[in-house]
Amino acid sequence: MSTTARKRRLVKGVAFVLVFVAIGVVIGVGATLLLMKGRMHRVAPNRDAIVSLMLEKMRERVSVTEEESARLAGLLEAHFDEILAVREQSFRSMQEVFRRIDADTEAVLGPERFKVWYEHKERGMARWRRRYERAPEK
Repeated sequence: MSTTARKRRLVKGVAFVLVFVAIGVVIGVGATLLLMKGRMHRVAPNRDAIVSLMLEKMRERVSVTEEESARLAGLLEAHFDEILAVREQSFRSMQEVFRRIDADTEAVLGPERFKVWYEHKERGMARWRRRYERAPEK
C-alpha cells in the first residue's frame, strides 16, 4: 500500500471518528436538554449561593473588606425575600395581563379562530422560551 493510500485511509478514519464523536455529543446534549426541560423554569433560588456569589463579585471588583463583607451579607439576606416577592408579583401581574389580552382577542376572533391563533402563539412562545430561558439559579 502506498503512502498516499495510507494517508487517505488515516484521514478517512479520523474523519469517521470525529463524525461519530460529534453525533454522540449532539445526542447527549439533546437528551440532557429533554431531561432538564421541566427543571429549567421556576426553580426556587438558593439564598446562600446567590448571596455568596454577589459577595464574591464585590470582593473581586471593589475590594470589599471582611467587615464590609459581613455587613453586606446581612443586607443582602435581609432584602432577599423582598426581591423574590417583587419578582413573583411581577410574574403574576404579567400572567394576568396576558390572560386579559387572550380574553379580549377571543372576543374579537371568536372561539374557533382564537384557538388556531392561540396554538400558533404558544408554539412561538415555546421557541422563544427555548432560546432565552436561563439555566436555574443554584
